[in-house]
Amino acid sequence: MDGAKVVEVLGEDIVVRAGIHTLGGFSAHADQTELLNWIAQFKKPPEIFIVHGEETASLDFQKVISDPFGYKTHVPARGEKFEL
Repeated sequence: MDGAKVVEVLGEDIVVRAGIHTLGGFSAHADQTELLNWIAQFKKPPEIFIVHGEETASLDFQKVISDPFGYKTHVPARGEKFEL
């Protein structure tokens, strides 16, 4: 968010090649209902990465998003890479 071109993740330098956006309307711990209400407002289906929380909870939340909305979702494994 500070404009860094390289960030350290798990001890590895990663080049930032993503658009970074701050969602000021939510606390760092928005509950599931708030997140689902926010997700439901998208006009164009987003691609969603779930990167916070325990893996089982993240996978459960992925299903909650995927089933009603049909959005493409990911729960990345450690070290997994994506090209957007």
